[in-house]
Amino acid sequence: MYMMNDREFSNRKETLHGEFYENALKYPERIALIYENEKVSYKMLRLYALRAANYMWQRGVRRNDKIVVILPRGIGQVAALLGILAIGAAYVPIAMKQPLGRRKKIIENVKPALVLQDEAFLEENPWTGCIENNSKDTAYIIYTSGSSGEPKGVEMSHVAAMNTIEEILHMWNIGAEDSVLNISAFDFDLSVFDIFGLLTVGGTIVLIDEDDFRDPEVWKNLIEIYGITIWNSAPALLDMFLIMGENNHFCGILFLMGKHYQNRNIGLRMKILWSAELIFLVNCKLEVEVWQKAILMMKS
Repeated sequence: MYMMNDREFSNRKETLHGEFYENALKYPERIALIYENEKVSYKMLRLYALRAANYMWQRGVRRNDKIVVILPRGIGQVAALLGILAIGAAYVPIAMKQPLGRRKKIIENVKPALVLQDEAFLEENPWTGCIENNSKDTAYIIYTSGSSGEPKGVEMSHVAAMNTIEEILHMWNIGAEDSVLNISAFDFDLSVFDIFGLLTVGGTIVLIDEDDFRDPEVWKNLIEIYGITIWNSAPALLDMFLIMGENNHFCGILFLMGKHYQNRNIGLRMKILWSAELIFLVNCKLEVEVWQKAILMMKS
């Protein structure tokens, strides 16, 4: 058993987005996103993000404001989150699949400064202000169902989220050569690592279309085409992939699994079917915590 966040780092990153903006200046031509055969460099993603920041700034958004984001999966969704954080605001993600009634309850509860529902910001001029980097500010609020079934928002600060992200990056030596398949929806905690973890180290995020993100055949094809090195999902999605992938081999992938897994059967099946070198089973107390503890299963 390994408890997360039990080690200190001498060069800890302060915010979810800060390192991305630095990477965009240091390595502008690196590929940040891949979406439907389009490759977006760090330089271009930075431009999109600053356009989003300017769009919101011009509409009165300021530091510590809350912005509800209801956008489909894709380049614009990631750019919006980076733009929100750049001006010191916090994002509140609502997936497109969420019922209108639940959307309304969340918006009423949040009382956001702005609800972002389209990608008109991509046509804006880029923001020219200073990038906000306060580690204690709220970075995002993810709404869970709560024990009563009513939406319940839990706030996470930059420093709280980055503590865990940096632990994972350090533990598995994740870097610029790595790529993740962004299976988890952005209103689910695991997406925080997919987006900000990979952008922190200069890696690549392979995005899945809104219509295909639950299709295991699409997952398999993207893994093979782009040489995905990291899988990060809830157990149910990995189980779906195992069922369809029994005749395939996916060695060399780091599998991260969040939420409350019931047993180690998934890991054992992976070892048998794919001779997986490493399976990383993780657990957390809250849906927004990303991970709390880890169980490692090494190939024998």
